[in-house]
Amino acid sequence: MKSANKIFAFREGKVHEEGTHDELMEKKGVYYSLVMRQLERQKEEKKEAEREMVCCSLIHLLPC
Repeated sequence: MKSANKIFAFREGKVHEEGTHDELMEKKGVYYSLVMRQLERQKEEKKEAEREMVCCSLIHLLPC
């Protein structure tokens, strides 16, 4: 999406914003909100994966 020439952000079935990724991020509107939510979700998923990896590593350290 970042490299698209033009991005359209819709709200209630109508074009609400249009522009490049950078332009829409500067506006801090609908598109910005979607991108920020996605980035936050990715951070949370990464943290969860790291916690699971630590947990698995600890299990392997326990004697059988």
